[in-house]
Amino acid sequence: MEKEAINCWTLKYAEVSDGVGFSLDIVPSVDEDILIKKDIINSGVSYSNAEKTVAITNKELSVYDWLTSNPLGFGDWFLEISNRI
Repeated sequence: MEKEAINCWTLKYAEVSDGVGFSLDIVPSVDEDILIKKDIINSGVSYSNAEKTVAITNKELSVYDWLTSNPLGFGDWFLEISNRI
C-alpha cells in the first residue's frame, strides 16, 4: 500500500503485527535546470553546492509541479560553516 503526500510517496511494507512495520518515504527528483542553477550561483551559492540542486515533485490540488531543492548542497554548506568554529 502506498500513500501520496505533497512531495513524497510513502511505501508501507513488512507489517509485523498490530500496525507495527516499516515504511519508506520516496521523493521523486530530477536534475535541476541549468538556468536555475546559474541563478543560484549568481545569488552567492558556491558552484560545488549549486551543482547538486535537484527539482522535486510538488502536488497542490491534484496538480503536479516542480520545486527546487538541494539537500546535499545544504548538508555540505552546514558542515563547512560548522567546521569554522
